[in-house]
Order: sequence, then C-alpha cells, then structure tokens
Amino acid sequence: MATELGADVVIDRTHDDVVAAVKEATERRGADVVFDPVGGDGFAAAARCVAFEGRIVLVGFASGSIPAPRLSHALVKNYSLLGLHWGLYRQHDPEAIARAHGTLSGLADDGVV
Repeated sequence: MATELGADVVIDRTHDDVVAAVKEATERRGADVVFDPVGGDGFAAAARCVAFEGRIVLVGFASGSIPAPRLSHALVKNYSLLGLHWGLYRQHDPEAIARAHGTLSGLADDGVV
C-alpha cells in the first residue's frame, strides 16, 4: 500500500534487514529522520541507521519495551533524540494541533507526503 501511495522505499521490518536497507537506500548516509513509535528493537535499529546530524523522534513504545539509549552513541554519531507526546499539545499548546494539521494537509495536497 505504501508503494501504491508513492513511497520511494518500503522496508518490511519483519523480513528485511532494516539497517542494511536504509543504508542502501541512502547511499550509506543513513536516515535524516526516524519516526519511532515502536521502541525496543526498533529503536536499536534506528540508532544504527540514523545519519550524522539526524534525528530520532520517539513517539511511543508499541513493542512494550522502553529503550535505554546509549547517550555516548548519540554524542559520537552526532544525532538528536526528540520525544513527542502529541497528547500533551491539547493541554500546553492546542493551537499547534490546528497549525500542524493545516501544514500536513497542505503537504499531502501538494503530493509531498
């Protein structure tokens, strides 16, 4: 389905070597941004394939395993870890929800995402 919707690269984490597939797709550079709703082994793979100056966005732990990132690895590889608790925006910045929805809808309309 992702390919039909225009994805350039589709990786099946249950069958593919995620790190090798990301490295191949990015000419060994790694992913600039990794969106991680899984945690556990998914986070470990993200840390291995994130690019220099990349970002790993932590949004959940669907695997049931909360990772304990090696901060020395983030330092040596120069990437950022960003936590995103979307539900807190209703409390702290509800206007951001509407802005984000508008921006994402515009990107979808333009065929970017």
